[in-house]
Amino acid sequence: MQHLFLTCYPPWLLSTLASNESEVLASSSAFIADSADSEEAKPHLRLTPQQAGSPAGRRLLVGETRTVTHHPFYARPVAPSARARRSPLLDERYACPRPTSRVRVIPRVSVPLPFSNACILNDVAFSSRGCRGISLDEWTKLAEKGRTYLGIDDPHASVDELFSREGRPLFQSHWPGYDTRTCYLDMPAHVNTGERAFTKVDLLDMVCQALVDWVLKVTNCRQIECREPEWAIGLKQITFRHIYVTSVVEVKGYVSKWVPVLEIDPRAFQTQCQL
Repeated sequence: MQHLFLTCYPPWLLSTLASNESEVLASSSAFIADSADSEEAKPHLRLTPQQAGSPAGRRLLVGETRTVTHHPFYARPVAPSARARRSPLLDERYACPRPTSRVRVIPRVSVPLPFSNACILNDVAFSSRGCRGISLDEWTKLAEKGRTYLGIDDPHASVDELFSREGRPLFQSHWPGYDTRTCYLDMPAHVNTGERAFTKVDLLDMVCQALVDWVLKVTNCRQIECREPEWAIGLKQITFRHIYVTSVVEVKGYVSKWVPVLEIDPRAFQTQCQL
C-alpha cells in the first residue's frame, strides 16, 4: 500500500518566499550578465611563431579553453496564479543548473606586413559566423561547389565604390621568407558587363584564388625555398587549413595595391617543432 503525504505551509511563509523571488531573479540576471561581459571583454590574443611553438605557448593554448557556467538559481517566470497554487520550494521553476558550456579560443599568429597602418587607404574585413576571417581550406571546399557566399557574413555587400571598372586591381601578397608576389587580378565577368555590383564575396574569391594558386605553386615546386624555415609552406608545414584571410587593405603608393591580411593557426608551428 502506498501512502501519500501532503505538507501544508502557512500563508505567512508563502508570502515571504514569494517576496524574495524578485531578488533571486535579479541576482541571477546580474550574474549571467557579468559572465557574458567577462567573456566578450577578453581580447583576441596573438602569438609570434616562436611563442606558438614553445612549451609556454602550448600551455597558453590549453589555457585558452574557458568554462562558461550559469547561475544555479536561474528561475523561469510563471503566472501569478501558478505561484499561488504551489510552494516555491517544490516549484519546477527551480530546476537543475544548466549544463556547462566550454568555449575554446585559439590565438592566431599574424603574418607581418612591411607597412604601417598609416599607409592603409581602405579596409574590407571578412568574418565567418561572427568570427574574424575565413580559413583558406573552407573557402576551397565551398569554391568547389560554387557556394563561397556561404563562407562569410554579409557576402553581397557592395564594394563598388572602392574599385574602378575601367582597370584591373593590383594585388600584392607578402609572406615571410618568400619573394613578394605582385599581379593584376581580373574582375568577374558580371561586373565587367555591368550585370551586378562588385561585392565582398567577389573580392574574397579573387583574393583567395590568387592565394591558393601561390600556395600550390610553392608546395609543388621544390626549388622555391623559404628563407625563414618556421614560415615554410608545405604539406607537413603551413598549408590551407592553417591560413585565415581576415581582410584586404588598399595600400597607397605610386600605384595603389590591395594586400591580404592573413593570420595563421599556431598549431602549424607546433607541428614543425615536433618534426
